[in-house]
Amino acid sequence: MSTTTECVITSKAKELITRYNLKNVKPYHESFIDVEAVLQHLRTNYELNGLVKTPDLLCSDNLDISCTASIRPYQDLVVKKILKDTKINPTLVVMPCGSGKTVTGIYILSKIKDRTLIVTNYKIVAKQWKHELMNKFSVSENDIDCVSDTNFMQSTEKKLVTIVTYDTLISISTTKSRSTIVNILNMKFSLIILDEAHKAVASLYFSIIYRLSGPVVAFTATPVREDSELRHLEQLVQNTMEIDSDELISSGYISRIVCSTIIVPTDAKLYSDKLTHTQKISAAVINPYKLAYIHVLLTKMLSEKQRVIIFCDDIFSMMYVHGKLKQIYDIIGPVTMQTSLCEREKCVQRFLENDNEGKIIMLSRTGDEGLDIPCATKLIQICTPWGSRRQHAQRVGRVQRPCNDIFTLCEAITLVSDNTLEVEFAKRRDEYLLEMKYEVHLHHLEKNQIVPWTTSDEVIADICKKQKKRKGITTKKKPVKKRQLKLL
Repeated sequence: MSTTTECVITSKAKELITRYNLKNVKPYHESFIDVEAVLQHLRTNYELNGLVKTPDLLCSDNLDISCTASIRPYQDLVVKKILKDTKINPTLVVMPCGSGKTVTGIYILSKIKDRTLIVTNYKIVAKQWKHELMNKFSVSENDIDCVSDTNFMQSTEKKLVTIVTYDTLISISTTKSRSTIVNILNMKFSLIILDEAHKAVASLYFSIIYRLSGPVVAFTATPVREDSELRHLEQLVQNTMEIDSDELISSGYISRIVCSTIIVPTDAKLYSDKLTHTQKISAAVINPYKLAYIHVLLTKMLSEKQRVIIFCDDIFSMMYVHGKLKQIYDIIGPVTMQTSLCEREKCVQRFLENDNEGKIIMLSRTGDEGLDIPCATKLIQICTPWGSRRQHAQRVGRVQRPCNDIFTLCEAITLVSDNTLEVEFAKRRDEYLLEMKYEVHLHHLEKNQIVPWTTSDEVIADICKKQKKRKGITTKKKPVKKRQLKLL
């Protein structure tokens, strides 16, 4: 081991330099050589596949993993490309929502049969990965460490699969969570699967992820972010592979979907300059004309025994709309970030029950990604005050999963209040859906086509009442103790 200058080398950097027999590693931004310096040296001087040895396939024959699920042709193609020449080729895989990213990832794992780390977005999704491993690939529960388990404690003992969330990787609030991060960073994985990989490049998550040891296979349905952080994935993968959604629709693997943006009338009082920005957002959601048209849509959909998802980001607006609708309909939820994992599962299971009845579930942004609800056939989005293209595409994907009933055409409807910020943001999102080859329609409703549920004055009064209630609540903030974890 040699360097161009005599300086301090951290223990972790020294371990990496020795492991890969690196020469002439230079300091990176500082006067000492640390992990950052080693990583910069690797990026600058070596091809990843020429330096980092990836495991031979079937390296642990003592682990019995049998696939009880049939793999689809396009999934098999993905697996063969990634495992080409008996090595793992670090790859970003872009597959449409509902096309089976989880099964594809686990099928790769079943070929490797060695220590694997799976990073996903929510605990409920982590639990879905565990369920798929145990039921479709006969992996023993004893071989799985899953963050959704009540007794989860990531240890250094040999386990086939570790499943964590992105938040797990940055949580340092307890001794247990800090220990989990350190153990994961000190492990050598034969495979790292990044689920919803567009999330992995957020600065906090990426600062940990690019320190993990092992070849990366990243999955996403929406390779887009409103910032420019997605380029960081280039540091983790060598190739990108995209599965065309048109072919999957024609083969019946995912449902055909029509996206409709419906602009409803808005009383001038609801976008008046007398309202604050936050008040305008709520007013656009609980617009009386929008509420009335939601009622029209739900009445029609339930008569057809459709399964409907209602998305709303603004929590006050969600509870307001829920309060109005529950007087007429049986609403499952609402499910928000405050809803416990157990309660979320109950809501999803109730929605999935095959009782030949139409159903409605109400979700906040917590339902954007990962929820496996293939029976959903209609989506109504009522709160769109932001222009996130990725979020919109992910939500559309909730109703694109194949279902075994008579509904072959699914629909995603976005209700937009005219003369508000929602209109411009909806236009931007629709342009992205067109780029992704979705069928997109735009409709305008006139005032004479809808009878509003309530008056604009009542809506404004309710919003102002909410604001006064919030101002009336004072909480004594406890001083926050800053903790710093030295990771490496």
